[in-house]
Amino acid sequence: MSRTLVSSLLAPLLFSTVVVGCVSTSPQRLSSEEEAAISEALLSTTEAYNAAWEDLDFGRIAEFHSEDFTYYRRGAVDSKSNADFERAYHENVATQISGYWASTSDTWVKVLGPDAGIVAFVFRGGVETPDGVRHTYDGALTYVYERRGGRWRITHIHESAYLPDSPE
Repeated sequence: MSRTLVSSLLAPLLFSTVVVGCVSTSPQRLSSEEEAAISEALLSTTEAYNAAWEDLDFGRIAEFHSEDFTYYRRGAVDSKSNADFERAYHENVATQISGYWASTSDTWVKVLGPDAGIVAFVFRGGVETPDGVRHTYDGALTYVYERRGGRWRITHIHESAYLPDSPE
């Protein structure tokens, strides 16, 4: 094979390797306006999700989850899917809790791209049992969101909470 033929074949191959190899795999760059709009949408979705919990309305709560939703609670996997969460909710929350409330502070939002983000916050909340006993607790929650089908869905929750043994 002649040197000219090898050079003519090698040059385009080398060029395409360099160009393709240098394509960034980092998330799409967003303008500050786009990032602010996504951040606001994540915060608004978080507020609506937390409000659904205050109503203890499973249907409304589950609407925010993706099907492959995972929930880590106090250091362990509590639910590995939305269906698993539904089972746990009906076996535990629905039978043991008659009221729920929480307030949030120190909220942090990280936009990861046009279709992904994280919201984390500190909470002070509590539950009331069917016999009227109230328990308070503090902790931190992290929600990981992905935009799916045009809606923000929670794909992962990590809860770090201190739950005291004694009632309020």
